[in-house]
Amino acid sequence: MTDPAAERDLHQTYRALTDALDEGYCVIEMIFGEDERPVDFRVLEVNPAFEVQTGLTDAVGKRMREIAPDHEEFWYETYSRIALSGVPERFEHRADVLGRWYSVYAFRVGEPAHRRLAVLFNDIGERKRAEQQLRASEERIRSFGEASPDVLWMRDAATLQWTYLTPAFETIYGIGRDEALKGDNYDNWLGLIVPEDRERAAQAIAKVREGEQVAFDYRVRRPCDGTVRWLRNTDFPIRDAHGEIVQIGGVGQDITELQESGARAALLLAELQHRVRNILAMIRSLVRRSREGHDDLDEFTAHLIDRLDAMSRTQVLLTRAAGAKLSLATLIWDELQAQIADEDRVTVSGPDVALSPRSAEVLTLALHELATNAVKYGALSSSTGQLAITWAVDRGESTPCLQLVWEERCPDVRPHLIRDGFGMELIEERVPYELNGAARLVLTDRGVRAEISFPLNDGSTIVQTAVPPAAGLWQRERW
Repeated sequence: MTDPAAERDLHQTYRALTDALDEGYCVIEMIFGEDERPVDFRVLEVNPAFEVQTGLTDAVGKRMREIAPDHEEFWYETYSRIALSGVPERFEHRADVLGRWYSVYAFRVGEPAHRRLAVLFNDIGERKRAEQQLRASEERIRSFGEASPDVLWMRDAATLQWTYLTPAFETIYGIGRDEALKGDNYDNWLGLIVPEDRERAAQAIAKVREGEQVAFDYRVRRPCDGTVRWLRNTDFPIRDAHGEIVQIGGVGQDITELQESGARAALLLAELQHRVRNILAMIRSLVRRSREGHDDLDEFTAHLIDRLDAMSRTQVLLTRAAGAKLSLATLIWDELQAQIADEDRVTVSGPDVALSPRSAEVLTLALHELATNAVKYGALSSSTGQLAITWAVDRGESTPCLQLVWEERCPDVRPHLIRDGFGMELIEERVPYELNGAARLVLTDRGVRAEISFPLNDGSTIVQTAVPPAAGLWQRERW
């Protein structure tokens, strides 16, 4: 025999428990028609949270089709299946007639023949709306990403696996999206990064998982061609409605050209610094050596200005020349045109030769001294004199060597060698010392002849400041 008091206590405990729930709770009884088809259900019992979760009042004792005539068939079919099978079910579904999303757990209670269910449910509309907004945001990101030249991606915050990659990934990384998403794609991504940068990249991702937004640079080696590309990532956490980090978003930009531009700018700055130092050193030498042998201040000033002008012309040409190289023919004509009025008496011939800045700076001063001497004392001081400047490139050695000949023909004057000690020293000593070459200046029966030879180092720039030991002068018979 059942103890009424114990049964009453049990019922009170049960009521206290259900009344304390934040979840909605109800007991319903399924109503079937012919062929065990569900037609309705009656609400037998509810807790206080039922009204909060549904917005329905006075539901106890009423049929659902009476309370909400347009209630979806899904609910009747689902509840009838549980009532008949006795198998509990947990699911999420929207009740359109109530305008709410629910998370539901339903199970059979009492005797099977009674076909009664207990239903626990919770309004999850806020979460569903947040998820819908998140999906909309993701879709916008995807739409943007499909057209972006930068690579956009999303990772699962828990597993760090990519869930989305934009088409630019293949262009930048050199591997297709489908291939990149296979397997443990996080480890595969780390494998694309050069070893020196992997730890920095992994640490950056770890910071995003902790809620930070990070930007970091790293290098990848493209599997398709083995080239190394510089990338800049901006990664950020994506949170759900409860503030939990559920995904990691990222934007990757190929900054290889930017990195290379920075390196080129640093190189150009270094070249500029070296060039300025070299020019100042050359000016000091010009001033000191031009002063020697000149007691007359005006003569000294004129010589110095001429030599500085020659240097200036070369610097102008160098700044215009692409790749810091200068055409030998351009250099020669630029100097001749500054001093010679009648170009018909001058012959200039030779193959195309590109000079490094150091070679151009030294050679232009040598040509200036030769041209000055020719105008004052040599072939160009006479109306019948002729000047021939020829050159060739000897490729017999490992490094091509320029061989330049300056030859004057003076039928009606007796030319003189360069009288200025600086000019002679510049040609016969500075060319060998500065350019690791050789030079000689002689007076023949026909006029002045100079030979200048030095290696054409394709890679030499003003940055290469080390100069070789002075080379010996040519030991050749007099012409």
